[in-house]
Amino acid sequence: MIPIRTIPNAPHLVGIQVVRELFAHHSGNAGVGRSTVTEWLNRRGIKAHGASPTQRLFDRAGILAALEKDFPTTPRFITVEDAFLMAGRAYPNARNKVEP
Repeated sequence: MIPIRTIPNAPHLVGIQVVRELFAHHSGNAGVGRSTVTEWLNRRGIKAHGASPTQRLFDRAGILAALEKDFPTTPRFITVEDAFLMAGRAYPNARNKVEP
């Protein structure tokens, strides 16, 4: 886990640079752009706090929760039947037959 720099008066708020670093770390994209992170923040509905639009501060817990949901650390496995259904195809019945 990378260390998180916080603001001394409000340790639960982080700046946009820290959000970009966290996003790059969780997504595995070291060269993530500003527009990508801004679009992700808007899509996730994470509100910015601060005196002006250029001094955006974000809730650290909300950012980490959204990153964990979008980029989980543990892989999610699905069954073969679910994979066929997600692809819009019928599961082959021949695989369900038991050979004598």
